[in-house]
Parts: sequence; C-alpha cells; structure tokens
Amino acid sequence: MDHLFLPMEELALFELKRDRYFDKVPSKDLSSIIKSAASIGKDWAIRIKKMYPDKSFHHIAREHGLKIIEEDKELIIGDVVFYSEFYSGKKEILIYKKAVEAWAVALNKTYEECKELFIAHEFFHYLECEKIGLLSNIYKVTIFKIAGFNWKSGVKALSEIGAHSFVKHSFKMEE
Repeated sequence: MDHLFLPMEELALFELKRDRYFDKVPSKDLSSIIKSAASIGKDWAIRIKKMYPDKSFHHIAREHGLKIIEEDKELIIGDVVFYSEFYSGKKEILIYKKAVEAWAVALNKTYEECKELFIAHEFFHYLECEKIGLLSNIYKVTIFKIAGFNWKSGVKALSEIGAHSFVKHSFKMEE
C-alpha cells in the first residue's frame, strides 16, 4: 500500500495498469480520465470536510449509518493485500485488522491513524453508491464486438483513483 504515497498522477497510473481493461483505454484518453476521477475525489474531500470540520471519518461514517467492522485477519488474493472493503447492501466497512496493523508498523504509525485512512477510502465508495455515482462508469471501453453489437464496460480503476484522491485531500497528503 506504499503506492498511496506516490504523487496522484503516478498513483492513478499504477491503479489503471492493474485494471483488467487498461489495454483498451487509448493512451490519448489517460490524462483526461485520471484528472476527471481525481477531481471528483478532491471535490468531495473538500465538501465532506466543510460539512464535518474536525470530525474523524469513523464518526462521519457512523453518522451516515455505516457499520465499521474490524476482523482480526488479513486477506491476500494473488499479490494483492486487502486492507478494507465496503459492502453497499449491508452499509458496512470491513477493516482487515492484521493487514492494517502490519502497514501501521511499517510506517511507524498507530493502527488507529492508519485505520482512519481506510475508513475514509471506503467512505468514498459509499459516497459513490449514494451520492456521486460509480466513477467506474464515467469512462467506458468496448470489451468485445459481435455481429455489430458492442459490449462495453466501465474502468474500475477510476473508482480507486477517486477514492485515493479523496483520502489524499482529506488528510492533506496532496495539494
């Protein structure tokens, strides 16, 4: 998760390159879709901080009716470590405590400080579901064509780019 500390454009490219449809995005579109997703994250960070000055994201999430569940485990799929997840149908933020604790130790931070970053990240995904709309749908790519029909899909990485921008601006990690 050290990539979170990359400058926003590098972080966005990191996320896009991991997206299953990255190869379908024309290079001429990369800059504009990155700026669009990052701008939405930044704008919402400013909006939420104005609505809830001096409140923790733990508090903000609870005020929005979200349950925060901490599981004393880690989830690793392939080479991806999961630190947290948002379940829209349940209105839950799940924190994988062992993964966050390990990251906190590596950064010489407290578990609570790091947990707050992940709550903020997942809170942005909540905002996508409830207020913004899914950022993954702001740009669509054709995934295949058959008999004159085009099947399109959104680019999931845009949702992550928005969430990273939201966290970076909420915690003043980026100007």
